Amino acid sequence: MRAIYLIPLAAILALAAGLHMASFAYFKSQEIAKAAARLTLYRSTLETELRHFAHLPFLLSLDPVVANATAGGPPAVLDARLARIAQSAGLDAIYLMDDTGLTIAASNAQSPGSFKGQNYGYRPYFQAAQQGELGEFYGIGATTGIPGYFYALAVQPPQSLTEK
Repeated sequence: MRAIYLIPLAAILALAAGLHMASFAYFKSQEIAKAAARLTLYRSTLETELRHFAHLPFLLSLDPVVANATAGGPPAVLDARLARIAQSAGLDAIYLMDDTGLTIAASNAQSPGSFKGQNYGYRPYFQAAQQGELGEFYGIGATTGIPGYFYALAVQPPQSLTEK
């Protein structure tokens, strides 16, 4: 008589295990779909935030004070200008490097951890800018040790209006 009770009990246990596995798979797929949607939102937000400043190297490359500093003009004027721009834009630092990667002007020129005089010629963003591209790089700051996103663009000499 005990076998009569074991068969329904085994069937109930098998049904319960099947329902558990099916509900687990369903809820797992639901959570994965929600996580994927959140990831898409976070990615879009991050990309938007990163692109927020991507135009700044180009705009700075058109600035006559930047052009003057690259031509050997006094960098102190540019240091002050970069400090105002960095503060206004909410950036940690903006700096100008010569064609070897030596920093010749920096928004943090007056601080103890200034980038001025540092050479970043080995950094990927600088090397990309030397190739005529917008250099972008996420990494640990070589001077600060703080993670950050870096943009770079080569400053071209100004063209006259007749050269087009």
